[in-house]
Amino acid sequence: MAPIPALTFLTGYQLSYPLLVTWVFTVSFAGVITALAIRRQMLDREGLPFPNGIATAETIMEVYATGREPAYRIKLLIGAGLTAGGVKLVDSFLYRIPSLGPPQALGFQTTPNVVAKGVDHVSWRALGLELQPSLLLFGFGAIVGPRVGVSLLLGTLLAWVFLPGKLLSLDWVQPAMGGTSWYESMLEWLLWPAVAEVLSKGLDTIPGGAGPAVAASILIGILLAVLEAIVPEKMRVYVPSASSLGFAFIIPPFISLAMFLGAMSRVVAEKIRPVWSHKYLIVIAAGLVAGESLAGILSALTQFIGL
Repeated sequence: MAPIPALTFLTGYQLSYPLLVTWVFTVSFAGVITALAIRRQMLDREGLPFPNGIATAETIMEVYATGREPAYRIKLLIGAGLTAGGVKLVDSFLYRIPSLGPPQALGFQTTPNVVAKGVDHVSWRALGLELQPSLLLFGFGAIVGPRVGVSLLLGTLLAWVFLPGKLLSLDWVQPAMGGTSWYESMLEWLLWPAVAEVLSKGLDTIPGGAGPAVAASILIGILLAVLEAIVPEKMRVYVPSASSLGFAFIIPPFISLAMFLGAMSRVVAEKIRPVWSHKYLIVIAAGLVAGESLAGILSALTQFIGL
């Protein structure tokens, strides 16, 4: 659906109601068919966990469980929820908790064509390589585990450390000016106007190098799928997830970094206390997700009503 408002924004052209209905139905139908096609890869083959669903299911099971052991798990769930929710409420209403990241001096020097536009240095932090005060993301990382976490890290390093300098030097991405974040600048060009321009002006507007980039991405995805199919089952955990690599290209880098740290925290906990972690780690992660989610709803409601 994204190309439709983008097309209107760029050209002023509005689709008629019958055409819009046809477009929505077609895209929705294609989405369902695509979901059926990728289900085997993402669920049956890769077994990728979905943190929202797991956190919800874990919370429901603990709430309705009875006995001494479930009572202890409920305490952990509530404690984690209060901690994550408290951090969110403090950050929203009392004190803006600063994010953690590298100094602004760390980054890369731009090429002459970018310097001519007034930008001679881009910091890693400006690109979003930082940690924001969100325990929910750490909980997500603990739920999805090390394979997804490491894959998100690899995708982040490729998309937000290696590629930005190259994209700027080729003028495929314009420098972020006037207070716009680098993430917004890059993603806005890649996902919205680029698609709309293709719709309105034709395939000639696709930037040079886009074709080889798509081909390389498809090839990498195929190679990872083949590698996952041929390696022994015990070794599959070390094969990067192609889906997670792709997600890291389109979500803000701080999300991937926090989820990676959450996944690594799970690895450390399982090494130190494997039995305890097997019983309670997902419960704590679910509490972090549920607590911050509820606090986020409260924060959004207060902003909506103007408090």
